[in-house]
Amino acid sequence: VDLLKKVAMHAASMKPTVISYEDLSAEFIESENKAIIADIEKENEELVRLGKPLKNIPQFVSKQQLTDEAVEAAKSEMKEELIAQGKPEKIIDNIVAGKINRWIEDNSALDKTHALLSQTYVMDDSMTVEEAIKAVDASIEIVEYVR
Repeated sequence: VDLLKKVAMHAASMKPTVISYEDLSAEFIESENKAIIADIEKENEELVRLGKPLKNIPQFVSKQQLTDEAVEAAKSEMKEELIAQGKPEKIIDNIVAGKINRWIEDNSALDKTHALLSQTYVMDDSMTVEEAIKAVDASIEIVEYVR
């Protein structure tokens, strides 16, 4: 019950538009994809001027766009890069596993702002709302919320 109260407080403060990223429309994702990438490119122009590190420009903005083919392509690209750097073969898979998690995070920014379950949980910055619920009780399922 305590967790559900906290999630309700989170929903009230973050104002998500849908429960799951799967509820976002393809048209919305496509328009936001272009806008988010344009914003990051504009921000990077300023960072270049200031001599600061650039922000990563994601290929996608929602997990809906992350097909198995896209994830496999990213994995093989990461492996090739690590091999070119001369990393030992036996640790490459472990490194790629961490990098692919980061890549998925970078490529699902839209979900974190619009989908309740994908948002970073206020009470613990290292988890999403969905992960926090699963950590406590996998049987809880949020089917709707009211602002």
